[in-house]
Amino acid sequence: MALSMAGTLSRWPRAAHQSAMIFSQVRCASTVPHFKPTQSPELDQALDYYRQNLFIPFSLPKRQKQTVFQEKHRKRLLDDPISFNISETEEYTLRPISLWEVRQKNKVNQVLDMMIEANDFQNFGAFVRGMHNAGLRISSSRWEKLIRKIGAADQLHILLGCARRQSEIGLDLQQIGVLESLFYQFHRMAAKADFKGEQVTKALHMARQTVDLIEFYGIQNLEATSNKLSTLPASQPFVIATLLELSAARAIDEFGGKDQDGEALKYVRKLLANWDLVDLKPSPEADMNQWIGRTVSIHNGLKLSLSIQDLSLDKELQSRVKSHLTKTKNALSQQLKNELLEQKLNYNGKLDLELAKNLVSK
Repeated sequence: MALSMAGTLSRWPRAAHQSAMIFSQVRCASTVPHFKPTQSPELDQALDYYRQNLFIPFSLPKRQKQTVFQEKHRKRLLDDPISFNISETEEYTLRPISLWEVRQKNKVNQVLDMMIEANDFQNFGAFVRGMHNAGLRISSSRWEKLIRKIGAADQLHILLGCARRQSEIGLDLQQIGVLESLFYQFHRMAAKADFKGEQVTKALHMARQTVDLIEFYGIQNLEATSNKLSTLPASQPFVIATLLELSAARAIDEFGGKDQDGEALKYVRKLLANWDLVDLKPSPEADMNQWIGRTVSIHNGLKLSLSIQDLSLDKELQSRVKSHLTKTKNALSQQLKNELLEQKLNYNGKLDLELAKNLVSK
């Protein structure tokens, strides 16, 4: 969109040779985030502050960005402000801004911390896109926390939107901790519904979409590092187990155990084919929240698959499932004997601990 000048660039010697056409190249119309009102005045104020002082300036051409952030232009900009339209309905005035002040990462992250209610997260994608455009990267550990927070607010679809625009937002599903955190939320979403009903269908749909997105962006072709996926995402046990758990639960709940499209059996075979990646003996340094979440999902997926009608027709596969089910049950039972286990677990870990107790008791 062409930007009509309301200021007087001709008074600025360094900008005198720039025509209004240069401003037509400003990316404001497409890159400046727009935020919807929330029920929190404090959050609304914070969103607007960073939009005005960080996100819009970083969408300006280099010359105008320098004018805003460089101290040497401060007095001239105050004496002779420049205004222009960034849309048909919004005008923006260049003003001196302290880059150090507005790019303090801990303060920007506080805005994400302020998002609590479901309504707040409607602005999440736009805000993190603005952060990314301003050169503020979110660490993998921070993404893991955000995923847990968004999952707790039942807003996982927001994360799928971020994953579709990962190059603009910086959500890297190649990071094993990030991917595992997301699939764990799909597991919890179904577990809270006792693996029945609409929530299972929704969780399965999002899990499928996530795998498709990872493969679409070609992540499996990248060289792995210590914290990145060493095999295809679809070959990771926690990914397969979650897909098995959800597809089997859906087949049982919606179709009386009929595996309509063979999806559940496909994941059974995949999980068994990649069993050497399953860790049933956690080291003393292992994160038990992660271990119990993974193992519960694997055990529950195998257990549910035994109720799939077509599995009973393949006696050899059925026997292998029962054998591996015994292994996961023994591994969980062994850990449940540890009286200190519960002290090592967070809220979600304790929920999975209760699920584990129910699974091994049957």
